[in-house]
Amino acid sequence: MSAAAIREAREEAGIELAPDDLKMIGVMHRKNVDSEWIDFFFTASSWQREIVNKEPHKCEELFWHNANKLPVNMVPFVRKAIEMPRDGMWFASFGWPGNDFA
Repeated sequence: MSAAAIREAREEAGIELAPDDLKMIGVMHRKNVDSEWIDFFFTASSWQREIVNKEPHKCEELFWHNANKLPVNMVPFVRKAIEMPRDGMWFASFGWPGNDFA
């Protein structure tokens, strides 16, 4: 799983990560109208290079925010992923009927 995080960080943010600098902090089973996803979330203690938005066609901007003062206009499942460790959660569901996060 860390290999995928390393690859995606390079492709999407232009940074280089080392496996020893990564820590998995959460897993999410996510559903939308026509698909399901399993997302793995990591923190990185360090990285090489400046973070840049390498996929402007998928993401308008990248910003640093205090995790306790997140912007209102966030993607909802990303907000939940950031809140998971703070709330002591390691697994969450998103988009399923009857769950609190849909």
